[in-house]
Amino acid sequence: MKSVLLRLNGASFSGELCTIRDWLDAAGCNPLQFVYSCVGPGDAIRLRVDFASADEARDFAGRFGGDLVVTPLDIAAVETDRPRPRPPSIGVAAPVT
Repeated sequence: MKSVLLRLNGASFSGELCTIRDWLDAAGCNPLQFVYSCVGPGDAIRLRVDFASADEARDFAGRFGGDLVVTPLDIAAVETDRPRPRPPSIGVAAPVT
């Protein structure tokens, strides 16, 4: 599953959802689910949209300026505003001293 995380303004949330739904329909995208939550003080809302297709997720993230995440670690890092963990290096051994 590929996910896209967006941060939206709560005051315009319903209008933004309509814009998102119109784009999804026009693009022929069928997300698996929408999950939203309030973020801290104020009226910020975090929206996660899950896709089966990486191409649909990438197109959606590009259109709406979202963060494309593909693993639970990526989702946790974005949801907590922490840096994403880096994958380990492959094929490079540290010198033995």
